[in-house]
Amino acid sequence: MMEDVNKDKRDKLFQEIVNIEKQEDIILDLTRDYQKSLDEFLEDISLITREAEMRLSSSSQNELFFKEKYEMDLIARRYVAKQMEVFSEESGTALKKLSIKKERLMKERSRLPWE
Repeated sequence: MMEDVNKDKRDKLFQEIVNIEKQEDIILDLTRDYQKSLDEFLEDISLITREAEMRLSSSSQNELFFKEKYEMDLIARRYVAKQMEVFSEESGTALKKLSIKKERLMKERSRLPWE
């Protein structure tokens, strides 16, 4: 039986592909975790302001508080949206680079002759 001279190369390329897939999974997990933490941040802010609202009666004195609360909610939501946008762009760029590298390695591996 003839020995496959490219087996080691194929195995090495396969391992590199697996490592890239692990990196992709890590990025996707980080993205989900980051989104979850930002969602929890917004939830916490909403909870704090709802509790404050319940303790205050609706009076003209408290109108300013309610207005500021609304503005704070808007600022927090914009902040979270911007953070997620930036993070999504960066993770998308990283995933695209990994995908291109993985595709190149897969093509290289499939070009190796079986001997």
